[in-house]
Amino acid sequence: MARRSVELNKLQNGITIIQEDFRNLKNNFKNQQFDVVVSNPPYISMGQGKINPSINEAIARHEIKGDLEDMISVSNYLLKNKGRIYLIYRSAKLIKLVITLKRYGIEPKVIKLIHPRPVIF
Repeated sequence: MARRSVELNKLQNGITIIQEDFRNLKNNFKNQQFDVVVSNPPYISMGQGKINPSINEAIARHEIKGDLEDMISVSNYLLKNKGRIYLIYRSAKLIKLVITLKRYGIEPKVIKLIHPRPVIF
């Protein structure tokens, strides 16, 4: 899907898609090599919720091939000092996210809540 998006937006010359288990990225890249990490980590713990029959969607949603701790650990390794991490994560698990980030010395500076529908207060 990412490769298709890059092609549709004619960004092939500026973006390279690496299809790899994110837990292996420490073997593929040097420590503190990147300014920015962007991720939509899996947000449903194993044993919770209905697992999608599509293996790709199941892996994207459920912590089948890694969890939030794995993602933050790898991100911490990849990010340069003063680097930025952008995550899309469920607001219901915001406390877990903040605690995990802080465990790795990553201090959340801005949190933006996004709603799929208009919210009326």
